[in-house]
Amino acid sequence: MYVISVRVEVDTDKIYEFESSMEDLIKHQQIPDDPYGTLYRSTMVNNVFYYQEEWMNRNEMDKRIQSEKFRTLMGCIKSLGEILESKITIINKTKELY
Repeated sequence: MYVISVRVEVDTDKIYEFESSMEDLIKHQQIPDDPYGTLYRSTMVNNVFYYQEEWMNRNEMDKRIQSEKFRTLMGCIKSLGEILESKITIINKTKELY
C-alpha cells in the first residue's frame, strides 16, 4: 500500500475557505466506493490539516500524482495554506495490534 500524506498549516482567517474548497475538490474527484482522499483537521492545533490518499498500486498512484485534478488539489493547498510536510509512505506488511 502507498499512502500520500500532506500536513498543512492554514492562516486562521482562511480556515473556512480552505475547508470549503478542499471538501468541494475532494467530493468532485471521488469515484463511488473508491474515494481518492480524506481531509482531517488536527485535534491538537486548530489551523493544521492533514490530507491523505491510500493506493494499493504504485502505477495508479503515479497516474494520480500526474493528473490535472491532483495538481488542482495541491494548488488549492499551496494557495490557501503552507505545506509543512508531504510524503509517500510505503507499507509492505501490516500486523494486528491485538
